[in-house]
Amino acid sequence: MIRRFLVAVGILIVFVSCERDVFTGYEEIEEVENCKIFIESDPSKALIYLNGMNTGKKTPDTLSWLSSGENKITLKTNYYDDTTATVDLVKNKMSHLFINFEANSRGLGKINCTSYPQDAAIFFDGLPINSKTPFTIKGVKPGTHYIKYKYPMHREDSVSVTVYGDVMTSAFITLEDTTKWVSYNTKNSPILSNVVNSIAVDRKNNIWIGTDKGLCRKSGNKWTSFTTDNTTLPTNTINHIAVDNNDGVWLSTSKGIFLLKNSVLTDYSYNLANKKIKMVACSKKDTIWASAAGIGLCKLVGNKWIIYNTLNSGLKDNDISCMTVDKFENVWIGSVNYSLTFFNRFEWTTFNDSPTGIYSMHICKNDTMWVGTFRYPYGNGPVFYYNGGDWKMLIEQKLISNLTYTICSSNDNVFFGTTEGIGVFSNITDKINFYREANASLQLFRVQTLALDVAENLWLGTAFNGAGILKKDYQ
Repeated sequence: MIRRFLVAVGILIVFVSCERDVFTGYEEIEEVENCKIFIESDPSKALIYLNGMNTGKKTPDTLSWLSSGENKITLKTNYYDDTTATVDLVKNKMSHLFINFEANSRGLGKINCTSYPQDAAIFFDGLPINSKTPFTIKGVKPGTHYIKYKYPMHREDSVSVTVYGDVMTSAFITLEDTTKWVSYNTKNSPILSNVVNSIAVDRKNNIWIGTDKGLCRKSGNKWTSFTTDNTTLPTNTINHIAVDNNDGVWLSTSKGIFLLKNSVLTDYSYNLANKKIKMVACSKKDTIWASAAGIGLCKLVGNKWIIYNTLNSGLKDNDISCMTVDKFENVWIGSVNYSLTFFNRFEWTTFNDSPTGIYSMHICKNDTMWVGTFRYPYGNGPVFYYNGGDWKMLIEQKLISNLTYTICSSNDNVFFGTTEGIGVFSNITDKINFYREANASLQLFRVQTLALDVAENLWLGTAFNGAGILKKDYQ
């Protein structure tokens, strides 16, 4: 009886299960639409949004598996306004959408060109537009553009501006007046550094500029750099430059003394025990003199340096602060600890009546000797001059209260480079003008080198603000 019941139950289960697997009608399958749209734009690479959602795609590209009917396509790209188009997609068809961001005038920008002074010629992306400031350039394609201005007796200058669609962008520049002063720094010229240690001029009017990052040569408007990257210089720090009568350029560095001539660099350090060369001087007969830190006066003879120091000569101090060679081949030596020393190649003379603490010196064409002095612990001192008789002090408070780093002269003037500016003493009027940042267009803090070019324009080098020129007609 029990067995029959189990069989009956088993048959029932089988019938029930089979009944569930039997298909008795037609199942309706929902059809999936595959509308497509190819989207492109000018400019391309615009980000594509579909009905407000970022698709992660950029033009040109295709969106697939879209539903028919109205869909909103928004394109976004830098500098332009977002642009939205409503498209009516047809079932299982490919559609096409092209958006030109610049077709609408609102897609273009404007540049308001202004300058000081006005009436400067305008250059747009390197090309002249035959207009002068103030002027508005209209219909400008969004993106980065370059505006340059030119004005007589002013340094031409340019500015990079970013233009956006339907937006006015300003391009204003104050042009540097080069009528009297001209500046050269790392922002407005190819000069290697704003730390200028020495400037010298050769007979071809090439300007040689020694910096803490290498040597520069300015020939007209052309700049050439000499560094450890393109020469055999062991260091980029140029302490001092001197030019000989054959336009050879002598370089004193912290790692030796070198001659640059006809693009060939030669190491002349030879037997120098201390290669930290402070300065170099060339005589009229091309005798080369140098001073190295703490070892005295050095004279180049053949391929060997003769060293004069406090033990083997009449030199009073091995730490020479300045030196110069006169037209008779005599060497004048200054020290911050002693008076002026003179060496005529045979005898040594110390001028005990000369000022002490000599930091800079220069001999004019009329044989007047000028010296700038150092007063410990103040770091400044007056300027003295000697042209026979007694030494005289130049009565000028601005020079007394400054340290005079360097001196040079023309036929008419003597120039002093100081901590706070430039002093110009007139040999004609016996008066002095002093230029500092307040009355000059240059930053004149710590003027540590001066040189005159062929036209007698005064070149100056500063410790932090690059190089500059004071033109002859305004000295």
